[in-house]
Amino acid sequence: MVKSGAEQNRVELGSAVVGTAWGQVGLVEWRGAVVFLALADDRVAVGEEFALEHPGAIPSERASQLGRQVAQGIASGRELGGIPVELSGTEFQEAVWRELARIPRGEVVTYGELAHRIGRPGASRAVGAACGANPVALIVPCHRVVGSGDGLGGYRWGAARKARILRDEGAVTTARARSAIAG
Repeated sequence: MVKSGAEQNRVELGSAVVGTAWGQVGLVEWRGAVVFLALADDRVAVGEEFALEHPGAIPSERASQLGRQVAQGIASGRELGGIPVELSGTEFQEAVWRELARIPRGEVVTYGELAHRIGRPGASRAVGAACGANPVALIVPCHRVVGSGDGLGGYRWGAARKARILRDEGAVTTARARSAIAG
């Protein structure tokens, strides 16, 4: 796991920023695993996300094999599920994130369906909160969870970005969500 507090202040974390059709993608790496992947409109916003997630850590832009692999996967539209990640959350969040990783490209599920899949029917709001806390966008594809009949639902990185990613992935969704994706 990533160190926190005073220990992390002395840690140099590998980072990279890659321009994509969905905006800037900022990647943070620790010991060969992605610990954070942010989507933003520009490099400054990516840096702000890095600072919020890893206060006091020192970003290093040294290119790594992992960073190149993620960048190539994003650029080519490949599934990123095989990328090593190091996640730390509550037991509930981690259950949601594991189930998110099982949603294939081009498919979506509702928050309620995801809650049911993890054995917590009725916890759709908590599932939404866990999606919002997902630290590795795209690799753990929280964008593939949509509202039930009321459009796309929220997205930490912006609803328009979520719509664009789903459209680019060829997602099959409800009629209302399709109209939101078409934007």
